[in-house]
Amino acid sequence: MESQALGLIETIGYIAAIEAADIAAKTAEIKIQGIKRVGQGRVTVIFYGDISTVRTAVDAAMSAAGKIGIVLSTTVIGRPAEGISEMLNSSKSQSGKQTAPTGTRSLKDSQHTDFSTDVGFLKKLTVVKLRQIAREIDDFPMSRQEIKYARKTKLVELITKCNSQREK
Repeated sequence: MESQALGLIETIGYIAAIEAADIAAKTAEIKIQGIKRVGQGRVTVIFYGDISTVRTAVDAAMSAAGKIGIVLSTTVIGRPAEGISEMLNSSKSQSGKQTAPTGTRSLKDSQHTDFSTDVGFLKKLTVVKLRQIAREIDDFPMSRQEIKYARKTKLVELITKCNSQREK
């Protein structure tokens, strides 16, 4: 896969990742490497293809996944270093969880967007979306019952705190 571009889409939730993979595969001639569960409800779709098809696939997948879930970040790497391809070929993610198998296709080149700790982005989300995110974070400091009645400001505060702890 030396001359192929690498496309990555990170979502909150497995269903949004499946939607992203499906649309990417239907939109462009790409090869889906896999879907990896990163932890705290984050799931990454990995695929390869020609740079233009990968860009097309990432754009379409980001749009489709964003309609049913939350897309945290996307990137397209034109010619990934050999070590990166080998790392992504491993059967387990860094969190040690088994990854799900997948099919075919890819998207963008060296373009990256990340909203994981952006308070402004989180404040624009509905309370329903924030509650969905909170339920998918493994170590969220509220029970499901507490999340059900939590206010938007408290959810934004705790989600931001969980994401910043994860990044350290």
